Amino acid sequence: TRGGGQKCIDSPMVFFQAATLYTTLTGRRRVRVSTLGLVTTKVPAAVYRSADLGTVAAIMTRQAISDLDDPNEGSLHNAQSKVFQKCVSILSNYRLHTTAKSSP
Repeated sequence: TRGGGQKCIDSPMVFFQAATLYTTLTGRRRVRVSTLGLVTTKVPAAVYRSADLGTVAAIMTRQAISDLDDPNEGSLHNAQSKVFQKCVSILSNYRLHTTAKSSP
């Protein structure tokens, strides 16, 4: 275990599960359960290799659009700046945690 009582995960897979309780049009109660199983790794480079660029771009785009709706800081400049900072963070972490450390 780690500090704070957390157990170390040393399994080849990790699972996430979510449940939604809803009522149908006919008044019946239903539970919909979704389970997602993901392969774990101890090699950070594997995370970057398996990342879906289209999904990452879609999430960043949706977040930028959501930021535009912010009444306090919703401007195109702020949204562009946040996307730029996220890209810099992703690339710097890639370089920090992979063999790209030695590349220019």
